[in-house]
Amino acid sequence: MRIIRLFFLFLGTLAVIFVLDLNYNLSPNDDNPIYISFILEALAIIQFARLLDWIVSNYFIHRNFVKRDDKKASPKPRDTEGIATRTVQLLVYFTALFLILKNLDLDYTITTIQLKDGNPFSIRISNIIGAIAIFLLGRLFIWIITQLFLYGYYKRKNIDIGAQFAVNQLITYVGYFIAILLALETIGINMTLIWGGAAALLVGVGLGLQQTFNDFFSGIVLLFERTVKVGDIVHMDGFTGTVTKIGLRASIVESRDAVSVIVPNSKLVNQSVINWSHLSDNIRFHIRIGIAYGSDTRLVKKLMLEAASNNEQVLSFPAPFIRFIDFADSALIFELYYFSKNLLTEQDVKSNLRFKIDELFRENNIKIPFPQSEIYMHQDKEDNPS
Repeated sequence: MRIIRLFFLFLGTLAVIFVLDLNYNLSPNDDNPIYISFILEALAIIQFARLLDWIVSNYFIHRNFVKRDDKKASPKPRDTEGIATRTVQLLVYFTALFLILKNLDLDYTITTIQLKDGNPFSIRISNIIGAIAIFLLGRLFIWIITQLFLYGYYKRKNIDIGAQFAVNQLITYVGYFIAILLALETIGINMTLIWGGAAALLVGVGLGLQQTFNDFFSGIVLLFERTVKVGDIVHMDGFTGTVTKIGLRASIVESRDAVSVIVPNSKLVNQSVINWSHLSDNIRFHIRIGIAYGSDTRLVKKLMLEAASNNEQVLSFPAPFIRFIDFADSALIFELYYFSKNLLTEQDVKSNLRFKIDELFRENNIKIPFPQSEIYMHQDKEDNPS
């Protein structure tokens, strides 16, 4: 490969110059000498930067995206690959420029500012280039975390694209904030006052937005712990609904009436929530029915199981079963237990089962009693006129 050949050519030439003592000064001004070795070192650094750029872009970034089978991810894989490639190119070339300036002693002062304490503050070319390199390095780290480490986690846990975007944006904001502060410190700006002011500001904001931060971190816990995820059917605060979205501050639960309920994430984390579909979507339900005393209990059991077996929304495995619960005051109490995947519409399933059971009971003369009371009228003999 041409880049590798040129790199080793410059290194070999540089070694020959030092061995044969041919490091001549090409500048007529002895105060600012330019030796042959300086030029060769600069060329070698540039070729090494090109080589590093080629290796990282082709063997680290491109191959990673080729292995991906999810071409509909957001943002698009090709766009993300281009961002990473350009970031690596800028990073290696700015780093090479920084090394060249240091080796050739070309690190000139751009400006000098006189501070209030009397000390001069100088901004040099290397400061600016170093700050840019640190910012690009932070950008590269953000890409590695979001597109390499978290991508595999998102795929294994099947996290929806909206949640992926929210977490990636959070990491991006924090990463850029830290990178900008480090870049400013590289330029030479004293960050002590800035860090102190930021800490005081964060304390004040934290006290004022305590509940918001609680919901925010609860959202992060939900996204990674996965106790509640999009598509789950939950029961909380007296209503049942389907989780349609999990955001960083609040989640949306759509109730049976197609009403979107905005629920703070702290409620889903800190309160008791019934998640019907957390481990399995096969949930057991039951119906309680009372029959009149004197009825054939074996026939009642048969008819209730027949009603369950004729309902398409009732699973055949695990099989439905009957329990004789109690001898009540006015009726014999039975319960039909069955499994169903229709979690959100289980009331409709129960209604259909009740219609069918009532029909079968009427055909077989099984009575469903209502509460009865007997009243005895007692009359004393003294009140009897006869």
